[in-house]
Amino acid sequence: MPDGGTVWWTELNTHHPEKARKFYTSVFGWAANVMSMADMSRAPKPGEPSYTTFIKNGQPSLGCFTMDGEMFKKVPDHWFTYFHSTDVDASVTAIVAAGGKVHRPPWDVPGVGRMAIVADAGGAVFGLGKPAMMAPAPAKTAAPKVKKAKS
Repeated sequence: MPDGGTVWWTELNTHHPEKARKFYTSVFGWAANVMSMADMSRAPKPGEPSYTTFIKNGQPSLGCFTMDGEMFKKVPDHWFTYFHSTDVDASVTAIVAAGGKVHRPPWDVPGVGRMAIVADAGGAVFGLGKPAMMAPAPAKTAAPKVKKAKS
C-alpha cells in the first residue's frame, strides 16, 4: 500500500444494536451516541436507520453498524477494522496487485471519508478509510477596543 495502514476505525457489525449498546456500556463503561445514518448530526427519527458511536474518554472511539437486509442475513455479529489510507483508490490497486480482493470498491461517506472493503491474499477481510477533511475552525477575532476620547 502507498501508506502505513494504521488502525483508523473499528466497529461492531451487529443485528442487535440495542443489545450491543447495553452490553458494551455496562461492561466497559462506554457512552453510546446514536445518530441518524442519513444525517449524523442528529438523532434518528423513529424507524430510520441509525449508527452508534461509542464514546471513550470523551472521544468517539468505536462504532456500531446495524446489519439489516438480506445481504447480512447469514453474517454473524463481528468486530471489523478499517485501516487508514491516504489514497484509498491507490491502496485498493496495490491490494489487488498483491493478490488481494475487492469486496466493495471505494465509495464516499459524506462527513466521514472515502472507504473500501477488501481482503488480503489469504482472504482476511478489512476496510480502508481516508477521513473526510475537517474544515478548520473559524479564527476567533476580537473586535478592536476603541478608547473613548475625553471631552
